[in-house]
Amino acid sequence: YTSNKFGIGTNNPQQLLHIDGPTPVIRLRDSDATGTPYSHINASGGLLLLQADAGNETGGSGIGLEVDGSRSLTVTSSHNVGIGTASPISLLHIYSSAPEFTIQDGGSWATNATAYISLKDSSSTMAQIGVTGTAGHLDIKQSKAANLRLYTNNLERFTILSSGSVGIGTTSPTG
Repeated sequence: YTSNKFGIGTNNPQQLLHIDGPTPVIRLRDSDATGTPYSHINASGGLLLLQADAGNETGGSGIGLEVDGSRSLTVTSSHNVGIGTASPISLLHIYSSAPEFTIQDGGSWATNATAYISLKDSSSTMAQIGVTGTAGHLDIKQSKAANLRLYTNNLERFTILSSGSVGIGTTSPTG
């Protein structure tokens, strides 16, 4: 304890609470829960690690981030991440009452690209959707020799083959 600062593992605390040591861990345990699950806040080699149910005592554990009393971010034990939802139903689930998703300053895959979303498989970029320049053109770029298809009501309605042939109402355009 020095100058209203408390140190654990140090005689010279730099903050109100300063924990110093090899791989310092703070353990939090819920003594009222079944199995008494515990969580850790861990610092190791520059990595801050938050571990929910570190002993794997309770199924369905997760990590939540709340701002102003409302859940902003959720990470579940099934690896789903929710932004704006406490119950994500897919790998990335974004929910907002305003139907808007914004990415800015995306890069340079197209001339003057100001924003884009890349869709990838495990090996490389498959497609990019972006807005180009101040005119606001919508660009769709596909990096594989594959077709571009648009669906409504689960039916393919518009097709552009990798050869450049365009079809409306047909899945096999010619010409």
